[in-house]
Amino acid sequence: MKEYEQLLHEIKKLSNKYKRDKQFNAFTTFGVNEKENMHSRFIAMLLNPKGDHKCDDRFLDLFLKQLEINNFNLDGLKVECEKDAKGRRIDIAIWNPTHFLLIENKLWASDQDNQLRDYYNFAIKNTKNNDNVFIIYLTPYGAMPSEISFSTGIKPEGDNDLPKDKVICISYEKHVLQWLEACIDSINASDNIRLKISLEMYVELIRKVIKRDKYMTEILKHILESTNNLEIAIDIVNAFKDKNFLLDDYFGKIIVQQILSEAYNHDCEVVDDSDGPWIVGKWYSIELKNAGVLKGTICFDGASIYAKKNSQNQILFNEILCTNLSDSNLINLILQNKEGVRKWMNEIVDYFEIYK
Repeated sequence: MKEYEQLLHEIKKLSNKYKRDKQFNAFTTFGVNEKENMHSRFIAMLLNPKGDHKCDDRFLDLFLKQLEINNFNLDGLKVECEKDAKGRRIDIAIWNPTHFLLIENKLWASDQDNQLRDYYNFAIKNTKNNDNVFIIYLTPYGAMPSEISFSTGIKPEGDNDLPKDKVICISYEKHVLQWLEACIDSINASDNIRLKISLEMYVELIRKVIKRDKYMTEILKHILESTNNLEIAIDIVNAFKDKNFLLDDYFGKIIVQQILSEAYNHDCEVVDDSDGPWIVGKWYSIELKNAGVLKGTICFDGASIYAKKNSQNQILFNEILCTNLSDSNLINLILQNKEGVRKWMNEIVDYFEIYK
């Protein structure tokens, strides 16, 4: 046990060192971090030939080359975030009458039923040519979409199945970081120093969010210095592997109680649907109302926690995956970081439009 304590002590020293050496980053200051919509907006701006970067189609061209997409027609191109697709929202859509490229940005959120299939059929109807439809599935490390995103339930009449080879899986870790580095290299710093610095800060933010920053690199280096350290680290990883903190007797109660507490802090009616204390493994929800009108529900469902507007049953907002220790919101709940939990709840209250 002393060996475990010694390794953890050394990692704590590294943590303190990097906290002292922390540099200013505008993206972190403005709370971009793990907000998928904010990442989507910035990436979309860079990909838009008419974006504020004033570099025409240079960044888009570098992106297409990174993905080995050739002969993409740029005439009359439109770029839009949260593009409406018959009730769904495409994170980033790049299209014209002949070509359609969509990016599904899954920083940490889970897939939704038939999500990619619905996007595919929407894109086909807009281009009339499925060969010119490109579906990009962006995750931190290049994960594949789940089966439910391709097809589940009854397929609407006239819709096409989504071939799995139509989905291009890319990662922040490799593709986005390499693309951004290429964008930075293409900028003449003397002409556009602010853009260059902004991109460098964004690269720094991504490395932090996906746990590939200098701090994590130093931890890995320290662990690999000895076989003993590596064995201990593997034991620690296995102890947490696939652990569902929501279904844990101890952490489940802490998680639910913190969310309930933050909900009660708002000037709205909170309806706790339980008949008593939190029972591990049961369906559980918290309703938020204003003047008796249901505004939305916070759901505790198996391995996830999410908010859902009463009128938007398909959209899961601010989802927390309780098996994913890369999710900062889960970390805030486990460590009882009230400021972090409050921020998560405030976003939900704003999304529900409680006070409107």
